[in-house]
Amino acid sequence: MVSILPLHRALVPVDSQAAARLSAPNYDEFQGDREIWEMLEARPDNVLRVTMAHCAYPTVDAIVEEGSAEALARCTENMSQLRASPFVRIAEDVLFVYEVVSPRRKDVRQIGIGGMARTREIRTDDNPDGVIIRNEGIMPEKAAGRAKLFTATNADFGTVNCAVLDRAGHLTAVLERIADARSCDFETLDEADNRHRVWLVGDPAQRDELTTRLAAEPAAYVADGNHRSAAAAHLGKESFLAVFFPTARLRLEPYNRLVKDVGVPAMQILERLTEHFTVEPLGALPAYRPQAVHDIGMY
Repeated sequence: MVSILPLHRALVPVDSQAAARLSAPNYDEFQGDREIWEMLEARPDNVLRVTMAHCAYPTVDAIVEEGSAEALARCTENMSQLRASPFVRIAEDVLFVYEVVSPRRKDVRQIGIGGMARTREIRTDDNPDGVIIRNEGIMPEKAAGRAKLFTATNADFGTVNCAVLDRAGHLTAVLERIADARSCDFETLDEADNRHRVWLVGDPAQRDELTTRLAAEPAAYVADGNHRSAAAAHLGKESFLAVFFPTARLRLEPYNRLVKDVGVPAMQILERLTEHFTVEPLGALPAYRPQAVHDIGMY
């Protein structure tokens, strides 16, 4: 059984224009601090002013170390400014329906239920019966960095995105019915032209229906956000911001990692891989994109 709680107090954009001004890619999608600084120069109201406050300075040369005392003090200051911004308002006791439509799959609605997931449901060595299953290990220093941001801002930024099976499609049907009944509260396009739309759900009957449908799921699998959930656990928080997407609609982009050195010559790596994988040389082709589960490309 997977639980979800309403957001007791949420800071949300007042409309779609405000959402466009405030929204940003996730903090770990940037190549470096200069790229973050450039986005803040182009969009000064961007929420990165809070989450990446070490880059929120007039010049690149003024950037400070992420997680430093100066950076965290700036997080706190910029969070106060965000709360007072005319581009946000407070929503209380809401779940939300979150839809993402990719330009590569315009006819597919990736749709999920958002709210607060219970920290005690994360599966760990100490909690082997937890129903929220992480997809990778945790780097303590990275989780500690997210915990410092929580503490400096007294706010939860960035969703932990989870997948649920929804085998019968009941959760998807409820999500679409709520979304189709009225216009979204706000929407925006991201840098890749994915369309993000959000419907705030404050009606008690609709909240109960969504909660019941999600509770029918035996488990959820973390697709992105392990360190954000670990930060909440580290701070002893009861819950963390999360969205649960039915897998039938969810599409994961290729997940790339650069390996500097494994201590084994390239040909020997290939020989070892054949013990567990079917290896097919592709030659001088364009960049490989996996097309199915368990397909892996290596360059």
